[in-house]
Amino acid sequence: MKKIALILTVMSVICMTINAQERVGRIVIKPSKGLTISDISGWKYSSHTKSKTGYTEGVEAEFIVKPWLGLSVGAAYTQMGSKLYIRERFVKSIEHSEYMDEINPAFYEKAANSFRTLDGPVNNDYLTVPVLANIHIFKGFAISTGLQAGFLLSSKIKPTYEYDQLAETIMEEIMMPNITYHAEIDRKNFCKNFDMGIPFGISYEYRNVTLDARYYFGLMHTMKKSCDGLNRCLSITLGYKFNVR
Repeated sequence: MKKIALILTVMSVICMTINAQERVGRIVIKPSKGLTISDISGWKYSSHTKSKTGYTEGVEAEFIVKPWLGLSVGAAYTQMGSKLYIRERFVKSIEHSEYMDEINPAFYEKAANSFRTLDGPVNNDYLTVPVLANIHIFKGFAISTGLQAGFLLSSKIKPTYEYDQLAETIMEEIMMPNITYHAEIDRKNFCKNFDMGIPFGISYEYRNVTLDARYYFGLMHTMKKSCDGLNRCLSITLGYKFNVR
């Protein structure tokens, strides 16, 4: 919350020093697409996560109400989530082998520690609807903030079970096939279908081409039962403004 208060203070100071450039009554439509870098903050697995990259594509409409202020609403398909790394022993493949008695116990203990489970990306896909106030600081540059709603379209995790080189050697010695297992797990039923948060952005426009960087602070927990996990997402998009009026 301190970060949000600081950003709002900075934006207020900027508002008092802006050099108005926009034509009142102008309406523009801006389709855009780009990439996202997201993570899930405050999740019980947060210590085992890293940010993941994704994709976003959508459209926004802006109406200029004052020379320095525009109001916009949009809709976009936005990929969020996180990369989940939970490494734990994965030794079932040799524990139940008929060749188990032929393995030296000390060597087996060492081998057991080489088998791991590597969980993959948590893919949360949303239909996001931002409603923003865009403050046009001076020609071409603008900052924005407001509220953003998110409607969950899907939530899936695709873990990959792997093992390291030592385990691979053991597998060959006991004549078992290599194991690399991919599976996709649908977890939408465990997630809330609605999300709400605050986006902060800065953009630059040149000849109707816009480059926009926006950071999203989710305010609602993403999980139904555990009541944890907040979306965090940086999006960088390239768009083009079409004048409607």
